[in-house]
Amino acid sequence: RWTRSHSGGMGVALRTCSGLRRSWRFLHRAQQTRQFGFGTPEKKKGSALDVKAADCDVNVISWNTKVPYLLASGDDSGIFKVWDLRTFQAGQPVASFSWHKQQVTSIQWNPNQPSMIACAGADNQVTLWDLSLERDAEAEAELLAQGMPVPDIPPQLIFIHQGQKEVKEVRWHPQCPGVMATTASDGVHIFRPINAA
Repeated sequence: RWTRSHSGGMGVALRTCSGLRRSWRFLHRAQQTRQFGFGTPEKKKGSALDVKAADCDVNVISWNTKVPYLLASGDDSGIFKVWDLRTFQAGQPVASFSWHKQQVTSIQWNPNQPSMIACAGADNQVTLWDLSLERDAEAEAELLAQGMPVPDIPPQLIFIHQGQKEVKEVRWHPQCPGVMATTASDGVHIFRPINAA
C-alpha cells in the first residue's frame, strides 16, 4: 500500500507474517532536488528533466546500476553518449563515442564494473568500453618517435565482438562477472571477453 510520509516522500507499507508493519521511504523529494534538480513539492506537468539528446532517433538507454546519476543513450547515427543527471539540463553529455557505423541497437552498463559498458550496433559489432581509461600521451609520443602511427582507436574501446548478423541485444550476466550474451538474426552468442573482470 502506498503511503505519504511526513517529509513529503512516498513509501510503501508491507505487512509481514508476524503482523508487524515495516515502511520503506523512497524518492524523498528533498534528496531528489538536491541530487538531480527536480522533484519540487508542487505538482508539475511534463518531464522532470528534458534535453535534446541527438539530432536523430535515440533508440536505447541504460541506467548505471552502481552510479545512480549516470545514464547512457544510443542513437540512429551510431553514437552513444553518457549523461550525468546532475548536469543533464545543460544538454551536454559527459562523454560521446562515434564508433559504430550504423544505429546503436542495444546498450547496457556492466552490473559489476561501474565504468564498463557494452554497446551493440546494426553494423554487426558489439563493443566493450571502459570509461575509466584515458589517452596516454607518453605512449603516443613513443610510437611517433619510433616512426609508428598512433592507432585511431579510442583508448576506452577495449573489445570488439563480431561474427553475428543484425545484432539486436547485448546483456551482461548478473552473477558471472564479465560474461555477456548477444542476440542476432543468426543466433545467440555467449562469451567472456578477457578484458572484462
